[in-house]
Amino acid sequence: MIHDTVQMEQRGIPSLAVVASEFQHLARMRAQSLYCPSLRIVIVPHPFQTLKESEIVQIADAKFGEIVEALSPQGSVGSKWA
Repeated sequence: MIHDTVQMEQRGIPSLAVVASEFQHLARMRAQSLYCPSLRIVIVPHPFQTLKESEIVQIADAKFGEIVEALSPQGSVGSKWA
């Protein structure tokens, strides 16, 4: 997923990766290895797959603003989302 997100960014398409907290370090290392250390990454709780649908909806609602802000022009690569 990180590779795909980096490729989108390289094509000029604002992108971000949604990553479980357990894998955030690995995701950042992968982004750095792909020469995109400032890739925007939004962290969600881990484990995610064991959550009830209602809990996932709550997380999505809570992260929505963060995602929109990260994808806005002021949230571009190299900003606070790096």
